[in-house]
Amino acid sequence: MDGICKCCHGLFRKFLGESMKKGIFVFSMRLIVCFLNICPVYVTNYEMNEWMPNEMDRTIYKFLLNWCCGFAVLSYWTASLKKPRQMP
Repeated sequence: MDGICKCCHGLFRKFLGESMKKGIFVFSMRLIVCFLNICPVYVTNYEMNEWMPNEMDRTIYKFLLNWCCGFAVLSYWTASLKKPRQMP
C-alpha cells in the first residue's frame, strides 16, 4: 500500500508541481474515492438488475445498495472534512 501511495504522490508532483500544496492532490483523491463508491450504483441500477426475475427483489436490492453507497459517500466526506480532535 505504501508503494501505491508513493507512486500516486510522485505522479501528482510530476504533473502538478507546487499545486499539491494547495490541496489539489487531497481533493482529487477524495473525488476518486467517491467515484469508486458511486460506480456500483450505476452498475446495479442500469446493468446488473436485468437478470433478476422478480420486480420486488430488484426494487429491494436497488434500494439497499443505493442507501449503503449513499451513506458510505456521506460518511467519507464527513470524516475527511472534519478536523481530528486532540486526545487529552
